[in-house]
Amino acid sequence: MTLSKLILSIISVGACSTPALADTLVPYVGAIVGYDHVKATLDPLGTASKDGVIYGGMVGADYVFRGMVLGVEGEITGASTKETVTDGVDSASVEAGRDLYAGVRSGYVIAPHVLAYAKIGYTNARFSGRAAISGVSYRASQSLDGWRLGGGVEGALQRFRVRLEYRYSDYGQLNYQGFQTGVNVRRHQVVLGALIDL
Repeated sequence: MTLSKLILSIISVGACSTPALADTLVPYVGAIVGYDHVKATLDPLGTASKDGVIYGGMVGADYVFRGMVLGVEGEITGASTKETVTDGVDSASVEAGRDLYAGVRSGYVIAPHVLAYAKIGYTNARFSGRAAISGVSYRASQSLDGWRLGGGVEGALQRFRVRLEYRYSDYGQLNYQGFQTGVNVRRHQVVLGALIDL
């Protein structure tokens, strides 16, 4: 069974097995795992990207009313993603570390216990960068502030939920001792989440 079929099956079970959502405040905790795609651009070397795995946990709270959901959410994740780009002489590499996220989300209940939603928030990710340009080596490790947009679908079965989500994050440029390095870092992720209502 493919991942998409598994998710649709769980959502369908949740839609058929639970009563309609009532107006309420629902706190939750959960874990996520998924696909991480980091894209690094360094002029004039060009653009390179690397795939990896994202993993971590989340905590949040949703207010459900009149078929709508408004919520806040926090997340901490790690990743296995690292990329190196070179032209045979100069080179640069970026490695992803821990990522903190805080944001809000809004959604609409499209069927009993089936939610479609969008999210936006602040992200702070740790990146380690190395570069060798014109015979000079640079190394920096820093936390980058950025923003994240995302959206997904979520299904529920009693107190348990599962979600499939896409999100895009933009962290701007890596700095070295206060100077812009020209290394721009962006991120695409597709994650699967398992949550439990408290």
